[in-house]
Amino acid sequence: MSLDEYQHKAARLPRDANGNIVAGAGTGKTTVLVARYMKLLEDDHVPPERLLALTFTLKAAGEMRE
Repeated sequence: MSLDEYQHKAARLPRDANGNIVAGAGTGKTTVLVARYMKLLEDDHVPPERLLALTFTLKAAGEMRE
């Protein structure tokens, strides 16, 4: 997963930090969210049942499932 500098910062926020991702279509928001979930699962050892992945489009849902 290739992230630019700003996407990387958003995905790597500390576990207890709140973030707000605001960006236009096609800018990689879903990619950043998936990277964030993976960091929480793998690095911070957050159990999967403690995470909620929510999206408003079928395309993003499919990307998140992958």
